[in-house]
Amino acid sequence: MKKIIFVGALCFAIVIYFLSCQTLANEKKAEFKPEETLIEVDSSKIPDDKFGEAVRYGRELMLNTAYYIGPQGVNGRYLGNKMNCTNCHQSAGTKPFSFNLMKSQEDYPQYRAREGKILSLAERVNNCVMRPHNGKPLPLDSKEMIAFLSYFKWINSFVNRQEKFKGNKNLSIEFPERAADPEHGKTLYAENCARCHGANGEGIMRPDGITYIYPPLWGAEGYQKKVNCHMDFYAPNVIV
Repeated sequence: MKKIIFVGALCFAIVIYFLSCQTLANEKKAEFKPEETLIEVDSSKIPDDKFGEAVRYGRELMLNTAYYIGPQGVNGRYLGNKMNCTNCHQSAGTKPFSFNLMKSQEDYPQYRAREGKILSLAERVNNCVMRPHNGKPLPLDSKEMIAFLSYFKWINSFVNRQEKFKGNKNLSIEFPERAADPEHGKTLYAENCARCHGANGEGIMRPDGITYIYPPLWGAEGYQKKVNCHMDFYAPNVIV
């Protein structure tokens, strides 16, 4: 009888042990947050060949779009305003939570509800050139389009497809459950925004007049659709 009790107790202990191990494993698995992986892009790793040449120009186009293809562009005049891609896609599209573009090369072709069709990545680039930039489309075989696509392909090479990475998607916005207060907003703008974007949202133009040091937030020189530089939404191009 004692032997039966001992064997039963031993079996019960073994079951409890394995259950506790499984629980611990599940807890450790739950603690792992793959989205917290942070990717740092090192521009010194751009290859020293023809592809690398296109990548470098693509990065330059992201950072200094208006200089190259703006209304006074040295390599073409495609934009209708003097904004740069990096005004929204910060750090040339590699900054976390800032309209990050590091997965764009593998995310396209993609169905876009606004257009009601599948767009290639090249068409999506022109979509941005024509809409927020008020411009005309780049030729699909142009040096500039090839440079954009080469750059997107290169930054995508830093992405580990087996895990998510930090800042791939913008942070969600939680709006307060109260009416907007324009007077409070005016105070906050004066305290936090005016030093860069100007007292009237006009931005700060570069001395050469080609593009902005800090972009305007509305008006004819801004985006066709006003894009708040810290939020993932579009609003009508009006002063509110």
